[in-house]
Amino acid sequence: MAGARARRPGRITEWRDWHPFRPPRGELPAKKGTKATPPPSLPAAPQPEPPPAPDSGWEEKTVARSGARLELLAEGGPLWEFTLGLTPATIGRSADCTIHVPSDSVSRRHAEVLLDSRGYVVRDLGSNNGTFVNEEQVTEAKLKDGDVVRIGLTSLVFRDR
Repeated sequence: MAGARARRPGRITEWRDWHPFRPPRGELPAKKGTKATPPPSLPAAPQPEPPPAPDSGWEEKTVARSGARLELLAEGGPLWEFTLGLTPATIGRSADCTIHVPSDSVSRRHAEVLLDSRGYVVRDLGSNNGTFVNEEQVTEAKLKDGDVVRIGLTSLVFRDR
């Protein structure tokens, strides 16, 4: 055979055999049709023990419940919602407020919602048109799930679930 090439021994047949960044032989990915063996697992690290409970009669209490929020109402349902946390949330017309309500019936700093020992509380900040909870004017009121807070012409529903 004049034109046929003879196969030389030791010829490179796969890119894995010649690639400069080739992983060591034991870490090559499995070839098609063969079963790959998982790498040996490392022993689990020992877990540190929790600190002992204080002896002074102190009890652990949950300060904030997850899921407390105010929902802005629209005709078809809630338009948007704001999640409440540990810091007081101010409601007003000013862009500096946590909950910005761009309405002329809302004062610049109209009210705030804060968390105290009773739970979430809404407090009027001396607004012109007042703050209402369930259509009753308040200066400060504890909020329960489903309470409707009206600030000017804007209604917000308090959800605590």
